[in-house]
Amino acid sequence: MIFYYLGIDHKNASLEEREKAYSLRHDIRKFWQFRSGKAEILFTCNRVEIYAVATSVLAANANITAFKKSFPGIFGKARIGLGKHSVSRHFLSLSVGLVSRILGEKQIVKQLDSWLRQNGFDPDLREYLKGILYKGHEIRKRLLYDTYISGDIADIVIKDVLSKTGPLKGKKVLIIGTGKVAQLFAGKRIEGADIYIVARKKHSRAKRLAEWMGGQAVLFTEANDLMRSADIVISATSSPHRVIKSFPSGMNKKVRVYDLAVPRDIDPSVGEKWNIDLINIDDLSGLIDKRNDMLYEYAKEARDLVERTIEELKAEENRYADKTRNTLQPVGA
Repeated sequence: MIFYYLGIDHKNASLEEREKAYSLRHDIRKFWQFRSGKAEILFTCNRVEIYAVATSVLAANANITAFKKSFPGIFGKARIGLGKHSVSRHFLSLSVGLVSRILGEKQIVKQLDSWLRQNGFDPDLREYLKGILYKGHEIRKRLLYDTYISGDIADIVIKDVLSKTGPLKGKKVLIIGTGKVAQLFAGKRIEGADIYIVARKKHSRAKRLAEWMGGQAVLFTEANDLMRSADIVISATSSPHRVIKSFPSGMNKKVRVYDLAVPRDIDPSVGEKWNIDLINIDDLSGLIDKRNDMLYEYAKEARDLVERTIEELKAEENRYADKTRNTLQPVGA
C-alpha cells in the first residue's frame, strides 16, 4: 500500500490556475472517485491537494499522470510526494503552517481538523492524517506558535491600509461576507472606523459580527449606496462566482478595494473602469513575504522539529516491524 499526494498552492500555481481548479472541483472529485485506490481532496482558498492510497508506486504514478492529462494547464507544476514519509513530512509542515502563505497561520489547523471530520472520509486516510495533525499540534505547543507567531490576512490588510491611506478613524469600511475572513477582521476591533458588515445570505451572523465590531449589518442589496461613500471595501465571500461585476456611478473619491476571495469575488475589469484601487490576495505577496522573513528563526526551528518528528516516526515503524517479525518467527528458529 503506497500513500501519496499531489497539490498546488500559491507557490506553484497562479491565482487564475487556482480559480480554475476550484471551478472544476466537482470534476476533480469525480476523477478520483473512479480511480482505483482511495483518495481525499483538500480545497482551501490557497491550495488544492489530493491525498491518496494506491496498491503500488506504479499505480500511484499512473493515477498522477492520468490526472494531469485530464486537467491540463492546472496541475503541471503540482508538488508530488510518494511514500508515507513524504506525505507525513508535507502534511506535518502544512499543519504547523510552514507551507502556508502566511507563515504559522492558525486558521489552517481548524481547516484541516474540519476537513478530517467530513462525512464519508476514508477511515484509513483519516486515522493516518489525524495522527500527523496531532503531531503538528505538539510542535506548535513546543514552539508556542500561538504566542510568538501572530498575524493573519486581516493584519496584513490593515497594515497595508494604514500605510496607503493613513489612520482609519472616521473612514467608512465595508466588509462583504460573514465567513472566516470577516471573523478575523472582527477580532481586530478596528477603532474609530465606521464598519459595515455586508451579508449576502447570513444576516444574523452579520449582525453578530457588526455588534462585536461596533458597526452595522446591512444586506447585500444595500451595498451599492454605501460603496459610493466608502473608503475601504474588503470582500471575502465563499461564492464560487463573481459577486461584484460593477461599482455604482457617482463615486467621487478613490476607493481601496481588497478582494481576498479565491475564486475572486470581484471582476478584475472593474479596477480599470471605476475609480478604485483593486488589490487581490496575490498583490499582497510583498507584505506577506516581509512578515514571513522576520520569522526566519521560528521557521528554522519548526522545520528542525518536523524532521525530528519524521525520524521518530520512522524509528517507531522500524520497532513495530521488528516486533512483528519476532512474533511471526517459528519457535526454535
